[in-house]
Amino acid sequence: MLNKLDNGEVKEVAMTVEKQLIVKGREEGIGIGRKEGIGIGRKEGIGIGRKEGIKDVARNMKSKHANINDIIDFTGLSKEEIDKL
Repeated sequence: MLNKLDNGEVKEVAMTVEKQLIVKGREEGIGIGRKEGIGIGRKEGIGIGRKEGIKDVARNMKSKHANINDIIDFTGLSKEEIDKL
């Protein structure tokens, strides 16, 4: 088929194919980036949720007048972090 086309037509076909490949590559890249972003966001969200859960436990212990050293041991929070709750 290409041997029946003149040079201008061959260049046009090549440019069309190149554009299609660029679009396909861009779409694949966006898909990969989106998946990676979701994974990173999920990990960060889990970390934030875990930290908030630990703070909730510390707040509850503090409200029950638990010993500060016990709160530090159970939660891993510093005295300064617990004092701010």
